[in-house]
Amino acid sequence: MNPKANIIETVINHLCHSCGACSGVCPTDAIGFYETIAGHIFPEVNEEQCIHCGLCLDVCSGQHFNNTLMHNLPEDPFTGNVNNAWIGKATDPAIFENGQSGGVVTAILARAFQSEKINTALVVGMDEGNPPRPSVRIARSPIQLIKSQKSKYAPVPLLSALRILKYEDFPVAIVGVSCQIHSLYNIFDKVSGFSQNVAFAIGLVCDRVMTMAAIDYLAEDFSKEMPYQFHYRDKKAGGYPGNIHLIATDGKSKIKPAKQRMLIKDYFTPARCRICFDKMNIFSDITVGDPNGINDADNTNGESVVICRTDKGRHLIEEAIKSNIVKLKQIDYEKIIAGQKINRKRMDWNAYAEVWKKNGNKIPDYLDRVKHETIFDIKNYKKSIYYSLKLDEFQTRSDLLLFVRKALKKKRNRDLLKLPVKMIRKLAKNA
Repeated sequence: MNPKANIIETVINHLCHSCGACSGVCPTDAIGFYETIAGHIFPEVNEEQCIHCGLCLDVCSGQHFNNTLMHNLPEDPFTGNVNNAWIGKATDPAIFENGQSGGVVTAILARAFQSEKINTALVVGMDEGNPPRPSVRIARSPIQLIKSQKSKYAPVPLLSALRILKYEDFPVAIVGVSCQIHSLYNIFDKVSGFSQNVAFAIGLVCDRVMTMAAIDYLAEDFSKEMPYQFHYRDKKAGGYPGNIHLIATDGKSKIKPAKQRMLIKDYFTPARCRICFDKMNIFSDITVGDPNGINDADNTNGESVVICRTDKGRHLIEEAIKSNIVKLKQIDYEKIIAGQKINRKRMDWNAYAEVWKKNGNKIPDYLDRVKHETIFDIKNYKKSIYYSLKLDEFQTRSDLLLFVRKALKKKRNRDLLKLPVKMIRKLAKNA
């Protein structure tokens, strides 16, 4: 039998979104991860251990959807199928106050522990360090959940933890962004019996992540001598939706305005995120996100929108409401879609996908199943794709950060999409 390709093919084709599924299913534990100059988290293969079975590629949703995802791809992949939608928050003050928005995800997971629906939850936490980095957490109690609250906005190989889960860890709940949930379903199709070990999946609304270099950029002027905590959003720092908050081990802290995070998004967006259509995490049992654009939301203390997509999700939410661990009120899903600017997302995705194809890049096999619209002007989208694909061509991390500083100084009030390619090349050369 001829040896099969491994996950490096996905990296070469710029299709890796760092979900970790390849490592999670590797039968010889041959796949690890490394951080690139630009701050991507990519898999690397120990060729001496690799048996070229092809399983890592079989579960990779960066390249393809397996039968379950293809069969269940809804008529409108940008909004997905919905049973019901709510807005609200956790009733436990500790969970709510420490949460990024309404604390609903942590509340539902804590209840699932108490009712013995799960033994474990796979989540992501932010490790204190210099620099700090997000990491996979295998939570086995509600207390461990609280330590993992708040969004990380960074690529984390969540599903790599599947290879170290043991029988007593099941059933497990998984909290992830869209690409991680996609790969989870690919695993269900390829690893016999695994779906029975997953109690439910909570999906997070995700516009995109930023590479790890974004953390280094935002913390450049902070402590270089000791470990520190890093929160992209902290309600304790300026109220909801939360400013950037850095806290050193000696107690020294610094708060930076949230607009700094928004200003750098385009400079640290992985290319693969540009061609992800699934902002609303349509394959999860429950989708949770911020109440963007919803007029009657509590925009002082924070709330969450909660979207039920499956019967399993409906039972979880009904139990959460009945047990009074969350306080929710129903809301029209169309309000959520409008607040999340899904029509703009649809337009942007179609443009990015068109550029991706015209550039000759390999495309995921489901790309043509997601409805395309006619795009008349893709010039600015070309610039954005061009830049994202060049991120790892800087000589050092310092060169990249210097480039971003210069670009922001020159175009302080303008988006990356408006930067001419000529300027990008010149700034990169100067850096």
